[in-house]
Amino acid sequence: SFSSNRVLQLIGTSTTDGSRVSLAFSGNTSIGNGLAIIEAVNDDQSAGHTSLHMHTYNGSWNTENLVLKGGKVGIGRADPTQVLEVHKAAGGDQTVAKFSAHNYGDTGKTFIEIGTENGDGSSRIGSFNDTGNKSVLVFDTHDATSGVFAERMRISSAGDMIYGGSTGVHEKYFSGFTTGNGS
Repeated sequence: SFSSNRVLQLIGTSTTDGSRVSLAFSGNTSIGNGLAIIEAVNDDQSAGHTSLHMHTYNGSWNTENLVLKGGKVGIGRADPTQVLEVHKAAGGDQTVAKFSAHNYGDTGKTFIEIGTENGDGSSRIGSFNDTGNKSVLVFDTHDATSGVFAERMRISSAGDMIYGGSTGVHEKYFSGFTTGNGS
């Protein structure tokens, strides 16, 4: 219950779906109306569904920067349907998300893991800096031992595909081949 805690409470009295209660942050008014807005939205009054929207100002208002709705997070999305949705409203080649770790200059890898809640049966895709600004892409699968991954394939900074491990006699190399449409 909020009544036993010290909180700043903003109360909206509207019973209309889509109504909002907002908290605005303002600064130098010569650059715009505000710096940021956090809004609580009544999505469906009858079901008690709400969401939290965050907006920022950068010469114009960026709407729906971050939305928390029904246990889902939308970045650049007003209506996330998955646990995490990231969207960039631009065409052409785009980097939508970046995952990085402070391991420049060593062979420490940065991974994205895909799989089960506890990690067993999971796989991961990683990248590391091998020399200069060159990178290697690696693909690991979960080994039989809990918490242990084994590299199964890599694409070197030269574009060579190596599978069966990163070292040893079982490596298979593919380099310099081209693909076509079969005609």
